[in-house]
Amino acid sequence: FNMLGYDTSAYIRAEYWENFHPARRLSYTCANRTKEAVPIKIESSNTDVVEILSTTETERTLRAGGVLNNEIIYYDNVGVGVADIVVTVGDNVYKKRVYSVMTNTEITKITQTAYRSVTIEWDKVPGSSGYRIVRHSYKGDDGDDDDDDDELHETVATLYGEDQTSVTVSGDWEVSYRYQVISFVQDDIRTMEAEPAALSAGEYFIMLKKGAEITAVETSGSDMIVRWDAMEGALRYELYRSEMENAVGNCVYTTENNSRSFTYREKVTKGTTYYYKLVTVYPEGKSDISGSVAQFIPGNGKKRSVHCKTFSKSGYIGLYPGTEITNRSCAYYYQKDGKFHVVRVHQNKKKKNYALKVYTMDTAMKVKSKKTIKLDSFDTWGGFYQGIDGNFYVVIGYNNFKESKKKTVIKVIKYSSKWKKMKTASIKGGVFYTFEGITVPFDFGNCRMDMQGTTLYIMTSRQMFTQSDGIRHQSNIGFEIDTINMKAKTMWDGYYVSHSFNQFIKYKDHALYILDHGDAYPRALNLEVDSDYGMYGNLPIMPYLFSFKGKSGNNFTGCEVGSMEIGRENVLVCGTAQPHKHAVKGVTGFGGKLKYNVYLILANRKTGKVKFRWLTDYNPKTSSVSVGIPQMVKLAEDRFAILYTTQAKKKKTLHYVVVNDIGEKIYSKTFAGMDLTDESQPILFNGSIVWTETDWLDDWELDWKTTLYSVPAVY
Repeated sequence: FNMLGYDTSAYIRAEYWENFHPARRLSYTCANRTKEAVPIKIESSNTDVVEILSTTETERTLRAGGVLNNEIIYYDNVGVGVADIVVTVGDNVYKKRVYSVMTNTEITKITQTAYRSVTIEWDKVPGSSGYRIVRHSYKGDDGDDDDDDDELHETVATLYGEDQTSVTVSGDWEVSYRYQVISFVQDDIRTMEAEPAALSAGEYFIMLKKGAEITAVETSGSDMIVRWDAMEGALRYELYRSEMENAVGNCVYTTENNSRSFTYREKVTKGTTYYYKLVTVYPEGKSDISGSVAQFIPGNGKKRSVHCKTFSKSGYIGLYPGTEITNRSCAYYYQKDGKFHVVRVHQNKKKKNYALKVYTMDTAMKVKSKKTIKLDSFDTWGGFYQGIDGNFYVVIGYNNFKESKKKTVIKVIKYSSKWKKMKTASIKGGVFYTFEGITVPFDFGNCRMDMQGTTLYIMTSRQMFTQSDGIRHQSNIGFEIDTINMKAKTMWDGYYVSHSFNQFIKYKDHALYILDHGDAYPRALNLEVDSDYGMYGNLPIMPYLFSFKGKSGNNFTGCEVGSMEIGRENVLVCGTAQPHKHAVKGVTGFGGKLKYNVYLILANRKTGKVKFRWLTDYNPKTSSVSVGIPQMVKLAEDRFAILYTTQAKKKKTLHYVVVNDIGEKIYSKTFAGMDLTDESQPILFNGSIVWTETDWLDDWELDWKTTLYSVPAVY
């Protein structure tokens, strides 16, 4: 008897035996030299690993003197493990061993669990004998075309038993490692695993200088109480406080590592949101800054409506009022040295007057002083941002209808805290973001910014170069600005959305959050979370927050977006919309004359789970109430003020609603005769939420009335 295997080491994919390989086969030759017929039986010693297929004649009789030549045994690998294909001929038993191993053991999660260690988790592989964890790191280009030779490979752990599905390993800080989990099967003869070419690529992870995290910030009277737990091996802790989320701020407390838990208590000014962060000091050095935790104690905020006559002396630009396309902000607010400042954009092309008007307000919210910041002439206004470094950033744009790749289409101008012009970053027309070019910057979109460290992140829109269909399409586009050298680079285009009518960007806890309002690719509110910016562990892939009915590419989506904020557990997005699939008073659908209601969407930062709820429930078919686009102001890690206006019979009412981090309404109040649109983003100042509104009485640039409003920030 002789049995030959065409494939004695079979490999199966992560989905096991579903649609992976044609049948395996063995051949055998057998001669019966006795004078009696003998039975032949073919079977598997472990049918959970190897299954003999029905195309094989598993039981037969070989006559005396008969010969079977190159008979085929067809089998399949149906699981992981070791099995023998057993052929019994009379009293003789012949075996051929098959090792069936997994080619693709998927890593489900990598998390930094200590200062110098990460925990790797994966799905159990039933039938395996254990797992080998391999780590790869880049050692530099060795000059050939083989990328694999440019890596260092090391086995960092070997675990035995199929139930071992996690391991913690140490490594170096800020090194990009690629981890693979390779399952193997083992018997008393050998250990078998898949060939390297058959393995999955694995998962990349960068270990940061991780330190202690703040567990709670509580309030008591005028006191803030900050709590955190100790980290093994730490020498001491430095607690920082700022009034801007991503700013480091000032060190307010230093303590030795002499306890298992810590509490710091301090008196603060009511009516101000404070952000607390920790730095852990080890013998090897300092950790990265922890995630920030915000807290707020309501103060003595005031309700105000102040007519600002001074604002009305120069031309003022507005964009797309009364349409679903975003109304790009042209009024901005910031606070400095305890004073409230208003920045308004002025553009008079006939008089060649391009400027920012900066108004400093007194305690009664009337103009105390005014400063004019002259700008270079521009075609399109972009945006304004007060950086965490104390500097100001102004973005302006230039049309590029000749599709020049070299023309400057966007300028990002850096000013000092005293409005001294510093450096300018220039973005050229030929930039590539899934598709090439910018002909009209900020086209039918917004220009929002956020900052972390010395990097300014910009998310905006553009009309691109002419495509093969002869059309200049519109999409979002993102940039990173090195604010030290003022050099710009295009962000990764995995965030591409087209058309994109509104863009939001926020940086929190080492992660970047990007929201777009799309009408085609996708036709939905699309939230992206970028874990490449140093997030501890893997971040979820977010589903669409709100999918719209209607044909792809139809500019009308029946939805408007007001604000996005990041809480302790969730990303919060508010706006107005027609019902679509979320019924209001039993009404669904979009289009026609259906009325809008205010929505609130929550997307869990860890799981990606999305919750949708209505904050208003006016009947979309019969209501006579119109609802304005809401704006949201973050007060604390679990307190968010949402403001919107309703109008009925020409009477306007401002609604002030406070929700927590899981979307529960905890406070509400109304104010008669007050107005709020998406003209600007309100901010918190001295216990009040403050903003301005401009009513166009006649011609947009000739006759208007501007009012400054404030309401107490309470809950």
